[in-house]
Amino acid sequence: ARIGALLDVEAPTAIFAANNQLAEHAWHVLRRRGLRLPHDMSLVGFDDISWLEMVSPAITTVAQPTVEMGRRAARLLLRRIERPGSERVTEVLQPWLMPRPSSGPPAAS
Repeated sequence: ARIGALLDVEAPTAIFAANNQLAEHAWHVLRRRGLRLPHDMSLVGFDDISWLEMVSPAITTVAQPTVEMGRRAARLLLRRIERPGSERVTEVLQPWLMPRPSSGPPAAS
């Protein structure tokens, strides 16, 4: 409902959905309103999942190295179990953009 309210007030050229549930909701709202991706509006999601490629047009997304994230989290957990007082560690993994047909430059006015 909030995406619909935004579209009633503003005229954005793109939506960046911070998670898969928001991306799916945005996709449904845009389709119900008859907006075409990317001609009328670009849509970019976060956290690549399979359905983003299965819709037409496929949704651009920011993907994360989820397998490596799990591997490192397990390694850190095992280390904390073995050495409870060990130093806390922060690891940063690089996400990447998966460009797909749902995004493009704004249409000419």
